[in-house]
Amino acid sequence: MTTFDPALTASRCLEAWTSGDLETTRSLLSDDVTFEGPLGHTEGADAYVSGVAHMADAVSGVELKNLIVEGDDVCIMYDLLSKSAGAVPTIGWYHFRDDKIESVRAYFDPRQLTDKPAQKKFHIPLFASALQVCQEAD
Repeated sequence: MTTFDPALTASRCLEAWTSGDLETTRSLLSDDVTFEGPLGHTEGADAYVSGVAHMADAVSGVELKNLIVEGDDVCIMYDLLSKSAGAVPTIGWYHFRDDKIESVRAYFDPRQLTDKPAQKKFHIPLFASALQVCQEAD
């Protein structure tokens, strides 16, 4: 019998989507997972996978820095290795329900990804309106 490990599951999800392994990513999510971050919001596992699929094309990987677990919550500090913008310091907060990821909140400064040169290389159609808002705020 295996024991559920939220730290391992959150890390697997992060490493899976950043390497393009969307099947593994999907298997770790609850059907009604929500995502909230500086570049957008999604509801449902299919929308989440679609969003990270676009992101996965623009990243070369992830460098884990630290991980904190408290009950059903896991916080991962990492550098998202963007192909066009370099390392983007990020915090991902994963909340679990019934051994599946129920919600993901991402915290990072989106300016590295939303400046004009990087934006042309970093295709994120689902988050286009959020990109516009970020540009207008500069």
